[in-house]
Amino acid sequence: MGGVSIRCAGPFETKSRAALRKLILAVQGTDFFMPAKHSSDLKNKAANNLERGKIQTPTWTDPKTTLEWQCESAREMSWQEALEYAESLSLGGKDDWRLPTALELETLLDRSALYYTLRPVMREEVPFRDILSYWSSTTFAEHTKNAWIVTFDGAYVLSYYKSNHYHVRCVRG
Repeated sequence: MGGVSIRCAGPFETKSRAALRKLILAVQGTDFFMPAKHSSDLKNKAANNLERGKIQTPTWTDPKTTLEWQCESAREMSWQEALEYAESLSLGGKDDWRLPTALELETLLDRSALYYTLRPVMREEVPFRDILSYWSSTTFAEHTKNAWIVTFDGAYVLSYYKSNHYHVRCVRG
């Protein structure tokens, strides 16, 4: 079975190409394994992070919920692909990753902080703050061909066809 292995620690910032080359050598290792099916997406993201001179640790444990979150999503995929991806993920020496529920995704929001459209934003301490839409493992009970997504651009919780493609951020705990 092919794949990619990467060891990361950080976040790091580099100010020169020499420092970046040194960092690339430092992060090569075996703590993180991604099945070959998703490895090209991850390699591209890792290369982009290295080009920008920043690398984050592969996981983050939420002090509020104690859930451990994957810091990077491989790519957009269908709901079924997302379930398979989560089941096959081995990250930080752990292989019990899963797709989060809609409620677990919502815990990343700060409902006390609102921005200009009166919608909550992602909590300040979350290291992977973005405005993307993520699959949850929660199927819409009234229409089982749909599942819930959480859109961090506006904090919407919506149901969409499972054949649509959204981002994936796995969780454990």
